Amino acid sequence: MICKKTIVYYTNEEVIFVLTIGDILTLELLPWYKNLTNMLLPKNRPIEYVSVNDLPLDDFIRTNEMVISIATPYIEDTVKMEEFISGLIDAKASLFLLATPSNSIVLSDRCIKLAENGKLPILMIPWEVRFADICETVLERLHEDYNESIEITKKVQRDILNGFLSGMDIRGAAEILSKGLNSNVSITDSEGNVIGGSSTISYGTRIALESNGHLYGNLFIDCLKTQKWIDLIRHTLAPVLSLWFYREEIIETTQSMAKDELIWSLANGKDPNSEKIQRTAKLMHLHLNRTYVCIVGRMQLEGKMSNEWQKNWLDTNITSIKNAFEKYAERLGKKIMVTHNNNIIITYLEVSNSGGKDQVSKFLGMIETHFKSVFKKLYFSWGISEIKEGSTDYRNYYLHAKLAEELCSNDMRLTKRYYFENTLIYNMMSILSSDEDFMKYAYDIIAPVIEYDKTKSVKLIDTLRVFLSCKNISKTARILNRHRQTLLYQLEKIEDLTGMSLKNNDEVFLLETSMRLQVPFYFEDDIVS
Repeated sequence: MICKKTIVYYTNEEVIFVLTIGDILTLELLPWYKNLTNMLLPKNRPIEYVSVNDLPLDDFIRTNEMVISIATPYIEDTVKMEEFISGLIDAKASLFLLATPSNSIVLSDRCIKLAENGKLPILMIPWEVRFADICETVLERLHEDYNESIEITKKVQRDILNGFLSGMDIRGAAEILSKGLNSNVSITDSEGNVIGGSSTISYGTRIALESNGHLYGNLFIDCLKTQKWIDLIRHTLAPVLSLWFYREEIIETTQSMAKDELIWSLANGKDPNSEKIQRTAKLMHLHLNRTYVCIVGRMQLEGKMSNEWQKNWLDTNITSIKNAFEKYAERLGKKIMVTHNNNIIITYLEVSNSGGKDQVSKFLGMIETHFKSVFKKLYFSWGISEIKEGSTDYRNYYLHAKLAEELCSNDMRLTKRYYFENTLIYNMMSILSSDEDFMKYAYDIIAPVIEYDKTKSVKLIDTLRVFLSCKNISKTARILNRHRQTLLYQLEKIEDLTGMSLKNNDEVFLLETSMRLQVPFYFEDDIVS
């Protein structure tokens, strides 16, 4: 029978009961033993397995395994004994027990030196002791210890799970783990920052906290555990600890989605000065009252040009894209807001009126260099809105940047960047808007529709906007989700109010020009082509 269990000490910290070499040496089955090397016996070394083995060892020996053998074939063959000892050292065996009928073994100096260098204890034991009795007793104790380990981890697992459900932070989980395992522990994030437990652990067993190939962090235990203990902790406690990372990931994802929704709502015309928008922006640490330029961008790989592929690629990589955008904006000392829609990235980058173009150019240069290092054949097209001092016109800036990007992507001579101020439409509208007589003429054309909408609470102006974009009755009805007869009636009403025929190309051109000059948010990105 095995004597009373040994409590093992590592780095002056008490750890959980394990079977050790010291326990083996107190077996009643072993009336005596002899140390065949000159090294001190590491009595605290754990033993996890036991076997009776002979050459060839191959890969049959496990870490922390106690190996028993009849030494007779190797007493006179130093080469074979060296091969045996080397195999055990390579396998990180705990202990080598030898027995001969004569109860007499002397190792060669070469074998002794080999064992000592490999820190492998080698003992001679009585020939009369049955190897089967040793194995049976050791296995019984190992089984007992393993069951005890399971009960301990179950309790720790239950306590940690209850803590998670009650809202405990991960530091509390580390305390439960440390107390339950009777050991100092440390929990770090994926960057190595300590977020729970001891901040001084710089060594010890590392257990990855991961899921589906994604590393969330690491658990460090400062004392040596047996491999069974490590596996047990990895499969029972590590998944529970990962719950804290999942929770943080869910919170971050939810916040990111809310931030995306807010930025997208600004691009679609929500009033940035409304109480609700301002309150939400403050919670998300967004600064809406600064001067921003809008940048609309596409990233596409050579040979992968379809919109569907590009959208899927963007959805997959959007987190790393946002992180990179935020990092390089921070390097420039600028605030930034980033979201995406379909296959485009929408960015509001803080700029100063003087030097704004240089700031945009430097920022985009950093972005292009960063992603080119990851995707060698990545191509970029950027549309950049006007840069004006004062409050940001989020909606129009987005529409102008989007228009510029579309012109850029359609012009093979312009492979990278296109400013809205360089577009033909911008120049035409600027010239026309400076002519007071023409602006009055444009207003007179559209004003009756605007006033009619105010008095009748309808949206004829939206109907006109979509029709002018599509110039097709069926497509307009589908986009507006409107019955064809209702749409025809509304278009006739628009003709009556404006005095313009929607069947006359010249008059349609005048209506569209007037809309661009007089109606805010004329361009609508959700119109399906």
